[in-house]
Amino acid sequence: MKKTAIALLWTVTSYAAFAQDGVKTLTLDEALTVSLTANKSIQMAELDRSKSQSYYKQTNAMFLPQVGISYTAIKEDKKPLPN
Repeated sequence: MKKTAIALLWTVTSYAAFAQDGVKTLTLDEALTVSLTANKSIQMAELDRSKSQSYYKQTNAMFLPQVGISYTAIKEDKKPLPN
C-alpha cells in the first residue's frame, strides 16, 4: 500500500513537472488583451452596448426634421381629336 502511494505521488509530481514545460509568461498587457478577447461575457456586454447605442440613435432620429421628395408625372396621348 505504501509503495503504491509513493508511486502514485511520484507519477503526479513528474506529470506536473512536465506540464510546466509549456508555460508561457505573459506581460500584464498581453494578459489583459487575451482575457478581453476570449471572455464571452465581455463580448456579450459589448454587443449589448452597441445595440443600445443603435436604439438610442434610432429613437433620437424621430425628433429630427424629416425631408421628403416626391415626383408625379402624367403622360398624355397626343392623338388628334376627331373633327
